[in-house]
Amino acid sequence: MKPFARMTRRPTHGAAKGFTLVELLVVIAIIGVLVALLLPAVQAARESARRMQCSNNLKQLGLALMSYHDSQKRYPYSVFGAEKNGLDPETGFPQFEEQGYGWGVAILPYLEQQSLFDALAPDFDTSPFLAAFASTGEIIPAGRTEVDVYRCPSSNMPSHAPADFLGVALQPSLVGYATNDYRACAGNQDLQATASGLLYEGFGMFGTRAELRRHARKRYIRVKDVTDGLSHTIALGEGAYVPGRGDNVNKWPAWIGGVVEDESAHFETKAQNIINCGIRPKSVDTFNLHTGDACAFSWHVGGALFCFGDGSVTFLDETIDFKTFRNLGDIADGEIIDERQF
Repeated sequence: MKPFARMTRRPTHGAAKGFTLVELLVVIAIIGVLVALLLPAVQAARESARRMQCSNNLKQLGLALMSYHDSQKRYPYSVFGAEKNGLDPETGFPQFEEQGYGWGVAILPYLEQQSLFDALAPDFDTSPFLAAFASTGEIIPAGRTEVDVYRCPSSNMPSHAPADFLGVALQPSLVGYATNDYRACAGNQDLQATASGLLYEGFGMFGTRAELRRHARKRYIRVKDVTDGLSHTIALGEGAYVPGRGDNVNKWPAWIGGVVEDESAHFETKAQNIINCGIRPKSVDTFNLHTGDACAFSWHVGGALFCFGDGSVTFLDETIDFKTFRNLGDIADGEIIDERQF
């Protein structure tokens, strides 16, 4: 038998060494720089995807609106309110011009939302929200339903009208209704004194029942009335904000319609209602900086998306010439607009 061999440790050369503190700090710094470089690109890609979804939403709404017109031979009102403020002659209940189901309810069946429409069972009578709240102490239950196509993924608006916003209490009959990030275009709506009374200088594809009949001398708006051309007239646009001063919070955008005021359902293109309303920076906390109470407003950088009467969707820069924007909102101003202007 061989004698037990003694184990000896052989010397090693070039043994692996760990990172020194300096080397580790350099690596961390390099990783930090890479993250800083890549993060904006990732955020931009995400916003691009959100903006694409928002554009697709408006496209769907535009197609539904066209289907509604094909079926009803007219466009819906922005708000199916009363012809004049007063008392309902049958019920004695108050009725208001700016309160009623909106265009968002009217086109539900054309958005594959027939079940929601049936749950609402709207009669398009005036001031249904006050009547419901007065009789039950609750809002119309189906109005709480969030509808995906009415929400822009970039929007920071709360999903439902809250009890309090920016320190101001909302009217109880409004609290709880689901938010809509899109509104109909009511056009210029500047009133001018004429021999026939106060008439709109210009008006859009939408308006309340009372507005159209009193100031536009129109019972409804139809395709034939859009003489400027559907491809040059705004039908719908983003309106994902609420004026943040005092009672203006009751103009909360809700797809169910004008719960308290008609600005919940439509925007205007008159002078003070510029795209994005002059609100900078964009934040729910800065809504009180608005220039008007009926603006088109988006959470995308530099402008907002709009659906035109022909169903096309276009991003308009917030610095667009005011006259061009006003004319795009009106259905029959007769102005010739080069597409390069927008």
